Amino acid sequence: MNEEMKAEIRKTNSSIRERIEKEVDEIYSQAKQWRSHVWGEHIIGLPKGERGNYGLRVRRRKVGITIDWFWPVFFKDKNTGEWRVNYQFIGRGKAGYRYSMKKFPKAKPWEYEKIDQIEEHLEPLRWRLDMLVRMEKSLKAWERYAAKREVEDEEQ
Repeated sequence: MNEEMKAEIRKTNSSIRERIEKEVDEIYSQAKQWRSHVWGEHIIGLPKGERGNYGLRVRRRKVGITIDWFWPVFFKDKNTGEWRVNYQFIGRGKAGYRYSMKKFPKAKPWEYEKIDQIEEHLEPLRWRLDMLVRMEKSLKAWERYAAKREVEDEEQ
């Protein structure tokens, strides 16, 4: 493989990575809007006794994003005597890109409906994220293969 061809491959790979990153940024923005919706409408926007039991977390990863539901667990700190909160994250399981409603046993009746509506929007985002992460992994695998092949060609 000549230098011109190697440069073209690097340029193409860079272009693909830029496109992946742009897509991930777009999904991250949409997921943050849904997180804000959950916090604003289900938690902060309601009186204490009527607030929902579940929250939504959106985190950037090295490649991609995680979108997880959680519920707060309150406990009294043994050392200080103050009430603290620990967030118990809910695993989605292997059933696809959508949380099962069985994962929300402490949900209030109105909360089931809201979570289900939000999951309608989050499911395609998770699917897109999975595809983008797979593309990035495939690109890395291809680059490793190409580098190995280049070394073998030089040795011959």
